[in-house]
Amino acid sequence: MNRPGLWMGLAFGDLNCDGHMDLFGSNAGDWSLTNLPVPNEVGDFSSRWFLGRPDGTFSDPGVGALKGTPFGWGVSMADYDNDGDTDIISYGGLDIGPYVDVSNPGAIYQNQGCTARFKYDAAALAGSTDHRRRVVQGLATGDLNGDGFVDIVTVSNADYPPSAPLARYTAEYGSPFDKLATFIPTFRPTAQGEFVWDKIQPTDGTLSVEINSGGNGNGWAAVKLRGSTGTIEGGRAPRDGIGGVVVFHRRGRQDRDASGAGRWKLCLPR
Repeated sequence: MNRPGLWMGLAFGDLNCDGHMDLFGSNAGDWSLTNLPVPNEVGDFSSRWFLGRPDGTFSDPGVGALKGTPFGWGVSMADYDNDGDTDIISYGGLDIGPYVDVSNPGAIYQNQGCTARFKYDAAALAGSTDHRRRVVQGLATGDLNGDGFVDIVTVSNADYPPSAPLARYTAEYGSPFDKLATFIPTFRPTAQGEFVWDKIQPTDGTLSVEINSGGNGNGWAAVKLRGSTGTIEGGRAPRDGIGGVVVFHRRGRQDRDASGAGRWKLCLPR
């Protein structure tokens, strides 16, 4: 797979439940560069997922019914709705110069039955912060309150006040993000071909903690992996169990790779 891009963030997981690791890469998105004289077509800079093959290579299935995806920095693969398959969470914004890209309102891509086909779940963040006024550049996920549902922590490097106008990109792709893909113009062009600052001042960035309210009756299991030194021939097992794989067999296979920390929570469908 040879796909050029900016690729700010990477996350790994099994999106189609075939036992092979897939990856998601956050990219410039399909709107952020359309205000600039940069030749590109829809899909060229999509934040997108790639599916692992048995031979260790990856295929690019495209973004399907989403048509286009917004800019992204931080990304995580997590089963946010606790239904047994792996979903994708991606946030991000960028100060491009004459404008600030805020096309990503907080993108949660819901896996449709472990098919690696996704829909944008706008309802998941409908009662939370409007992240289009936050230039988010960091994201982490985890179960902060121990209820079995994944929570989201994001950090921005700048926030823009309600007085800063949100302008829509003119590009439309038939995507659910078309009406949400916005930018904040911070400079305006003059007749002389120059740009003049609009004196829009951002405030310092903020930390956002979004607690998942749950919503189904599925159970879950907490697993803490622990490696031990000197037990693997020719080397050592990492103390935190990073690289280990946990597999549950109950109405199908659920597995998670401990790529970031040796602790996982898995959905157990009833």
